[in-house]
Amino acid sequence: MLTKIRLLPLMATVATAAMLSSTVSAQQPLNLRLGIVTNVQTTLGGEFVTTFADTVKSKSAGRLNIQVFDKGQLGGDSEMIANIRVGNLGVALVNASVLSVLVPAFTVSDMPFIWRTREQAHKAIDGEIGSEIRRLAEAKGIKVLATGEWGYRALLIRGKAVNTLADLKGLKVRVAESPLSIATWRSVGSNPVPMSWTEVYMGYQQGSIDGVETNPVGMRDAKLYEVAKHLALTNHSFTSLVMVMNLDQWKALPADLQAIVQEAATAGQRVNRQRAHDANEEAIAFMQKNGVTVSRLDPAPLRSATQGVYKQFAGQVGPALLEKAVEAGK
Repeated sequence: MLTKIRLLPLMATVATAAMLSSTVSAQQPLNLRLGIVTNVQTTLGGEFVTTFADTVKSKSAGRLNIQVFDKGQLGGDSEMIANIRVGNLGVALVNASVLSVLVPAFTVSDMPFIWRTREQAHKAIDGEIGSEIRRLAEAKGIKVLATGEWGYRALLIRGKAVNTLADLKGLKVRVAESPLSIATWRSVGSNPVPMSWTEVYMGYQQGSIDGVETNPVGMRDAKLYEVAKHLALTNHSFTSLVMVMNLDQWKALPADLQAIVQEAATAGQRVNRQRAHDANEEAIAFMQKNGVTVSRLDPAPLRSATQGVYKQFAGQVGPALLEKAVEAGK
């Protein structure tokens, strides 16, 4: 675990939230640390964080400053979430799938083929479904400020193109160590292979995997197009980024600063969503220019094949919430 992170000169834990409120009301500048595992200058999520920090600084006239620590300086997603909960970290931008360990309802956006379009995903996340998830997060001491995205995941394959459900049979597909990902790829006849991201390139070369499922921008940045030449745009899962804050520290802020923080988070979300769409389209075009063929699969047979996954994970997501999410995707 990280050592305790100082949010203010004499404050280190959530027990000081009352002091935080009085400090702000006395017009003393407040500094909150924000953590992100990626490089804000070169990767998705960076535009979310920088827009958020810049907007807070501008709108608060210096009363509230966001100190950004990128490249995992404050730990990985799981470590930052733990520190958010106990008040040793103010704000973080993390992957929703990691949050699902603490709040299982976050799993909903990773369910296979749950939402057919980005617009459906945004409407669900920003609406009633998202409100319920945010309520569940607050019960764990976490304030969800905004939800952005990495976007839809695809499949990059070596050896042969994938055009139909039948082409997925027997493929060794690298997945994260997630029960949901494993169940999803088994349901379509593939052989999921849990593997560290750092081992993927060599895994292709050695033949221990045939494909990788992730976002196109991630494929491009890892240069996987050098060793795998067939991209199937399956859109099987919608990956979300979530900006979270310690709930007690949120409550300690005066109402006007709460409004500024929320406005800034929404601004970051808006910029991130547009950038995610553009970046993934750019990544697809880049890989095509470097010899990668692109196919778009009919989602209907894949959606039908993965229905058993819904039954398997309904209890984890929450049956009522999952039913609402399914309706939102029709």
